[in-house]
Amino acid sequence: MLDGKLYMIGGCTDTSCGSVAKAAAAYDPATDQWTSIAAYPKPVSFASCAGIEDKIYCAGGMSQGDELADTYAYDPGTDTWTQVADLPAPRWGAESAAANGQFLVVSGVSGNALDNKAYAFAPGTGGWSALPNVNVPSTPGGAAAGFYKVGGINTPGGAPLASVELLPGCSQETSDISWLSESTQRVTLAPGASTTVDVSLDASDAAVNQPGSYTARLSLGSDTPYALPAVPVTLTVTPPHGRRRYLLPLARRGRQPAHRDRRQGRLQAGHGVRQDQEGTVGHQRLHPGAQVTPRRSKGRAAGSQRPAQRACQAWYASSAIIPASPW
Repeated sequence: MLDGKLYMIGGCTDTSCGSVAKAAAAYDPATDQWTSIAAYPKPVSFASCAGIEDKIYCAGGMSQGDELADTYAYDPGTDTWTQVADLPAPRWGAESAAANGQFLVVSGVSGNALDNKAYAFAPGTGGWSALPNVNVPSTPGGAAAGFYKVGGINTPGGAPLASVELLPGCSQETSDISWLSESTQRVTLAPGASTTVDVSLDASDAAVNQPGSYTARLSLGSDTPYALPAVPVTLTVTPPHGRRRYLLPLARRGRQPAHRDRRQGRLQAGHGVRQDQEGTVGHQRLHPGAQVTPRRSKGRAAGSQRPAQRACQAWYASSAIIPASPW
């Protein structure tokens, strides 16, 4: 996935996967249409892919019986593939996802055998680094930022796995909130200790272009297996007194027009109401106390799409078990 589009790269063209394709396409849910994009540089199946920033990254896979270590980046703006650093070792059928601004490729088959190694590619440096080895090597399971490794098989022709593994500290579920900033992005806490992070909300930001309530969640991460709850944040913006106007639609097709409630000074009901704001809304601050008491952790307030990169820690078995076969 990238920018709301689903990308399909290569794949098998027959039931035995004796023939594989270079073709690639993007699906746009807004138009419900597939569009062909530049073909992958070589025929490939079982490649690992993920979207980071403005590019799609794909690594490994199988091509005409050969295991691949090739890694390529696709730029939708130029419709071109560019080769980047190879995987440290060839592999196919690996689990993959984008997390912490990196491309994670985990487990899969390498050297014609299941492999427990995991790697992360950093677009900023253009290099690969090793992650902790997984506990249960598998192929071709599911994966998501977190980093969660789900299902798959671990023996040729074996029964599907119902296990889930988690590599804490590998999350990219946050997005950039331009009107939200934190006084610090990393703290180290002793057991039983707590800290306070000051959060600033800027109502003059360009993204705050209408009166109303703007909501976000301040995500917290740690290097322990203990989950930290997100901190809800709300910015309420009201136009300056005497500097507001309302554009009210006419009633049509049996709908009631919007109206202003003079007693409460707000819009009620109606369809398609547009509200214009004039003047500048002042700066507001919020200082919630975010108390974190893990055994010993390095907490990070993640209000940015490009958080400071943190090393993913050790794998452990998640308490969540797939209730049924993943296949």
